[in-house]
Amino acid sequence: MNRPLAYALFIAQIVGALAPTTAVAAEFESAVEQATRAYMDGETKRANKILLHAVRLQASPPQLAEAYLLLGAVQSASDRVREARMSVRRALELDASAAYDPTRFPPALVDLFQHVRASMRGKIVVRCDRAEAIVEIDGRASGRCGGAVDIAVGVHAVRVGAGRRFEERRVVVALDTVANVDVKLGPIAGRVSIVTSPRGATVRLDGATIGATPIDNIDVAPGRLRIAIDHRGYKSVKTEMVVEADAPHALSFMLEKLAVPVVVTRAAQPAPIAIATMKPSPPLPRSRAKRIIGWSLLGTAGASLAIGTVFGILNRATANDFNAQKSSGALTVDDANAASGRASSQATVANTMFITAGASFATGLVLLLTNSR
Repeated sequence: MNRPLAYALFIAQIVGALAPTTAVAAEFESAVEQATRAYMDGETKRANKILLHAVRLQASPPQLAEAYLLLGAVQSASDRVREARMSVRRALELDASAAYDPTRFPPALVDLFQHVRASMRGKIVVRCDRAEAIVEIDGRASGRCGGAVDIAVGVHAVRVGAGRRFEERRVVVALDTVANVDVKLGPIAGRVSIVTSPRGATVRLDGATIGATPIDNIDVAPGRLRIAIDHRGYKSVKTEMVVEADAPHALSFMLEKLAVPVVVTRAAQPAPIAIATMKPSPPLPRSRAKRIIGWSLLGTAGASLAIGTVFGILNRATANDFNAQKSSGALTVDDANAASGRASSQATVANTMFITAGASFATGLVLLLTNSR
């Protein structure tokens, strides 16, 4: 027989062996699906018949456990409690993690399941690398590592911790078996806090920069620790300490300012400065000063006359408006008071400017006329 033909026959044998298995699996899934629909429709007899056939098929333990749980539900609904207990027990023997969904099955059936499960026992043994570690199972303290804990079959949450370090495991305990749990917590860190005065100093632990102070409760491996602290303008600090496992360590440093060096230098001799004799500026001639003041006063007179003229025109316009409103009868008391106030202010400014213009003009003219050339 040649080699290709031998390979072909071998593959045919494998396919032939798998075909019945695949067919059985399909038959099993179909039976469980039909039984589930019958149970939901209240056809317990039909569901019971289908499931009794399904559990005789070749299926995996978890699949068979599912079928037995459904069979227990059907038997419980038919008030066959003893048979229901036996079916639930068989399901847990096949798969210790099997359980009813409390949102899909009645509470009485879930209680029955819990009673059967509690009667089936196994053990959990937790081993860890720290003698002081505490073991919790399903949220309850169960002693320290190393001891065997008798417990119901099923899925359990195991938590092992020492100090702030802990590990969690999900453990399935089967009937009359021991579930071993190995946990390595490793070294438990100590906690170090560092403050300095002033704040903002750079901290290095074993050469690694951690940050700026204040440093609050950082985890550090137990053992000897080298600490270096630097701050601009202050002396550096270097020290060592021993960090204990799972213990707080608080350090405080008052930093010392660096001394400012005083540099003494000989003052250079100043170069001789030639002092020039400056003659005082001669005062302005009296005649010239009088001319400047006189012309300045004439300019002030002109500006005052212009401002007075403007306010006089405004005063006249206000008086005309007042008379026009008075003649038309539309003048109110408030309008009359407001117009009277404006007219009085405008007249006062105009008169003041005219007086200032007259005085400035007269004084400036006198100074110019009496100026001797």
